[in-house]
Amino acid sequence: MCAGMGLSTWKRMEARGPSLAENLINAALALRCEEGLAQLFPAPAAANLDELLQRQAATAGKPRQRAPRRKATP
Repeated sequence: MCAGMGLSTWKRMEARGPSLAENLINAALALRCEEGLAQLFPAPAAANLDELLQRQAATAGKPRQRAPRRKATP
């Protein structure tokens, strides 16, 4: 096992590329390339959920309309 993953996972990743973010992170740590990971995950758009909801409400357009209910068939 290397980098916290099995040898078959490591070989599959070399052949086809990483399939799980966890495997990508483990490989980057094992190869000492973790400084590039920060660029893959930018800072969050908001500090908390309330701030995010306020930003979404400010940029939201027309609210979605629900479809009418179907009439029950006898």
